[in-house]
Amino acid sequence: MELFSITNALGETYDLHNRYGKIFLFEPEGLGFEEGTDYERIGNVYVVTEQYFEQHKISGEVIFSSDDFYQQYYDFVNFCQHAPLTLNYKSHDGFHMKARLNLIEKGDKTNNHMLVCKVEFKALSLWYRTKTGVIIGADDTEHDVYPFTYGDYTYPKEVRQSVNIDVDSSQDSPVMIRIKGPAENPAWRHYVDGVLVGTGKYTGTIDSGRVLCIDNTSVPYSVSETTEAGRLIGDRYQLCDFGTDRFFYAREGRNTFSVSHDGTNGLDATVEVRVYYASV
Repeated sequence: MELFSITNALGETYDLHNRYGKIFLFEPEGLGFEEGTDYERIGNVYVVTEQYFEQHKISGEVIFSSDDFYQQYYDFVNFCQHAPLTLNYKSHDGFHMKARLNLIEKGDKTNNHMLVCKVEFKALSLWYRTKTGVIIGADDTEHDVYPFTYGDYTYPKEVRQSVNIDVDSSQDSPVMIRIKGPAENPAWRHYVDGVLVGTGKYTGTIDSGRVLCIDNTSVPYSVSETTEAGRLIGDRYQLCDFGTDRFFYAREGRNTFSVSHDGTNGLDATVEVRVYYASV
């Protein structure tokens, strides 16, 4: 069964297939994709100049079935006003999509005590699943310690720890890295199938109880210092090494993310990859 729920910007979740069968999304459409392609004619051949996915539109009918279906309708509309929304699709391992409620038509009461309303959600992202890896700090005797060179930069010997996240999609997938303090001049690196594809470095100290968050899962991209609970302390983007990439996109294959710093203690870190898919 194709099960859907919606989470609004307040973190509240609305189940569209509740256990009483009183509210459900019927005959959903738009779960596939449509590709947009631009061409340029060169002589007698056409060359693809740009490929992209057209914006998804998920549509169907929401059926409210109870003695108070008008109240259910108003509750649903009010819930969806807290945008952006996250559509949750639970038929497989769980997929999500950022969206807005683009259309709802208030239906008519039927003889079966139901209110049938046409709805359309306009996507703000592709479908995605989130994969998370955790790096646990330890004594430096348990990890390799060696210098690192990137371009014209040579960094001193560092404690380096890593985590692997396998990606099964051909779409570029944004990454959020959270490095917990204490950390001195922390650095982060990205390998795909063993090949170094990106690196970032921060100049400064992150104290114990603080976190350096490198995030391109949302716009605008950011490098910030937060508490461990996620409360923003300040923007730290200008303290990054601009000779490095800073922000990573995971690719299809085995993605290895490593963290290191100039201190002797091991680092605690989490890596979150938002794996995008063309269709579910």
